[in-house]
Amino acid sequence: LVGLGLFTGIGAGLLGGRIRLLRGLRLLLCRFALFGLGLGDLLFGGGLFFARFGLCLRLLGSLNLGLCGFEFGVGFLQLCLGLLAVVLLALLLGAAELSRRQMGFDRHYLRTLLAKDRPDWPAVLAEIGRSLAYGTFRPHILVIQGRAKEKQRRYSEAETAYRSALTYAPHSWHAHNGLGVIYKRQGRHREALAQYRYALDIFPGSTVVRNNLGALYKSMGDLDRAKQEYRAVLKHDPRDAGANNNMGNIYKAKGQLDSAAVAFRKALKHNPNLAQAHYNLADLYRSQGRIEQAIVHYRHAARLTPNEPRTY
Repeated sequence: LVGLGLFTGIGAGLLGGRIRLLRGLRLLLCRFALFGLGLGDLLFGGGLFFARFGLCLRLLGSLNLGLCGFEFGVGFLQLCLGLLAVVLLALLLGAAELSRRQMGFDRHYLRTLLAKDRPDWPAVLAEIGRSLAYGTFRPHILVIQGRAKEKQRRYSEAETAYRSALTYAPHSWHAHNGLGVIYKRQGRHREALAQYRYALDIFPGSTVVRNNLGALYKSMGDLDRAKQEYRAVLKHDPRDAGANNNMGNIYKAKGQLDSAAVAFRKALKHNPNLAQAHYNLADLYRSQGRIEQAIVHYRHAARLTPNEPRTY
C-alpha cells in the first residue's frame, strides 16, 4: 500500500501536468487517486503520505506553495495517525495471542491438577508437556513436574524441574521442599536439611515441610529432633494424619510399640486413605504375631498404592 500510494500519487500529479486541463480538475484527479486507496490509507498512513507527496510535486510545479504545504502537513499527520493505528493493531494482536496462549496453558494446567489428584503420574507429565508448549505462565507447574518425576524415581530430572521452578519463582517454598525430598531419597542429608530450612524461612507455618524435616532427622538417627518437629506440627493441628503417622514411627524406633500403634490408628482415624499408615500398622501387627489384623491393613495399603511392590 505504501508503494501503491507513492506511484499512484506521483503518476496522477504528472498526468495532471501533461494534459491541459484547469488546475482544479488536475487537483481533483490527484484527490481521486488518493481516495482510491480507501481504508488501506487510513490504516497505513505511509501510503497516503507518499500519495500526497506526489500531489505536492505537482503543486510545486504550479508554484502553489501554500496548498503544497497544507497537503504535505495533512499527509504527514495522517502518516503519524496511520503508524499509531498500526502500533495499536499490533498491540491488540499481541494481546490476543497472549490470551490465546494463556487459555491453552490453563486448560492443560487444570487437567494436570486433576491427573495429580488421581494420582496418574504419566498423565500428569503428558499434560505438563502440553501446558509448557504454550509457555510458563504458572511456575508451580514445574514443581508438579518435579513431583511427578520424583514419584517415578527420576531424581536428576526432578531436581532439574525444581531448579527451573526456582528460576521463575525464587521464593517458592514448594520447590525447596521438593529438592529436600529428592536429596533425602538420594542420601544427601546435608543438602536436604539446607533446602528444608530455606522452605521454612519462606513459610514457617508449613506442616508439610516440618513433617519432612522430622523424617530427615529420623533418617539421620536424631530421633529427639524428629520428635520435636512432629510435636510442633501436632501442636498446630492435632488432626494432622502425616504427623501422627510419623510420630508412630518414632515410638516404634524407640521400642514403644503400644504408643506407636495408638499413633498409627490416630493417623488412620483422621485420614483412612493414608496408605503409609496402613503399611506401618500392618508391619507392627505382623511383628506382634497379629497376622489377621496385619493382612487387613496390608490389603488396604495395596488397594491405595497398587504400584508399591513392598506391600506385596
